[in-house]
Amino acid sequence: MASLRRSSKSPYWIACYTLRDGRRTNRSTKTKNRRDAQRIAQQWEDAERSAVLTIGAVRKNLVDAWERANGEEAAHDSVRSFFDRWVAQKSGEVAASSAKTYQRVAESFLEHLDGKANLSILSLRKSDVSRWLSALAQEKSVATANHRLKVLRSALQEAVRDELIDTNPASLVKPLKTSASASGQRRPFTLDEAKAILSKAEGEWKTLVLLGFYTGQRMGDLCRLHWQHISFEAGEISFTTMKTARKQAIPLAPALAAHLESIFSDAASGPIMPDLHRRYERHGSGGVSNEFRRLMAKAGVVEERSNRKTAEGRGGKRKASPVSFHSYRHTLTSLLKSAGVSGQITQEIVGHDSASVSKGYSHIDSAAIRAAVLQIPDIRQGNS
Repeated sequence: MASLRRSSKSPYWIACYTLRDGRRTNRSTKTKNRRDAQRIAQQWEDAERSAVLTIGAVRKNLVDAWERANGEEAAHDSVRSFFDRWVAQKSGEVAASSAKTYQRVAESFLEHLDGKANLSILSLRKSDVSRWLSALAQEKSVATANHRLKVLRSALQEAVRDELIDTNPASLVKPLKTSASASGQRRPFTLDEAKAILSKAEGEWKTLVLLGFYTGQRMGDLCRLHWQHISFEAGEISFTTMKTARKQAIPLAPALAAHLESIFSDAASGPIMPDLHRRYERHGSGGVSNEFRRLMAKAGVVEERSNRKTAEGRGGKRKASPVSFHSYRHTLTSLLKSAGVSGQITQEIVGHDSASVSKGYSHIDSAAIRAAVLQIPDIRQGNS
């Protein structure tokens, strides 16, 4: 061990400083520290003489030294055990659709890491996240890949707060760049397209389409609506959004009110659209969105998807469509602005949060806002 003491950069002196935690030691503790340091230094020297010096071997010695110096066991968590616990925790905190997204992200990242998923979470590096994101971009749209990166960042930030890691490696990775053409930027439906979709909609789908057109709300929020959220007396729909927890109260447009009254009965209770509600709760937005895509294709708004058109099949990267159910938000915004409705009132109705719109309950009962809703055209057949 004499050779280990000759250089201030030797493992022996590094070990000494590790055990001292950067502080001077007195004579009464120097002997014990020296013995511990020699033991650590010997372990490091043996590791250096091996064929491959791994970061894991170095980290293990540092953790051992920390535990001896502090008299307590350091927190240990593999990447896999951390994400298993994180997914289980989130499942009880968020909506079923969000929980499924979190689970998919965790499974995708763990699968990409392969054997490294069983190593300490301390072994995660920026490069692990970068390679995972690049692989995602080969299968998913840029927007989807970036969204999953955002979820991963949130998960690993929990690890930082739990003091399992000091730095969030996902926060060091930049999102993928998008362009207007590559990002599949959503556009509004034209009135003719909106009427065509409604003409092909039947049953609960007719209700969902009218709700989307006249309220501009997200599919998940509408699928989860119950009759208790509808007040025919007050002439409005009231609910709290899943994504932003914003309390919404939207005046019922005459055409929407007429339709809801036509399917309402005194015995009606529970979900307004029981089948769509059940499917959304069980499977999230994927299945409902795919069926809406087929409805748009039936109406001639988009082309029918076929796996036979390319050699990629179902595993191939799907191109983002410029129209989807979310386009109803853009449609309502465009219609209101074209009718001369102010941006602030439009935000109140559609539910876009901004500096001028409070996240508290915004009870929409002003004459100006109700007048704005009357500007939305009637897209039912035989009406203009």
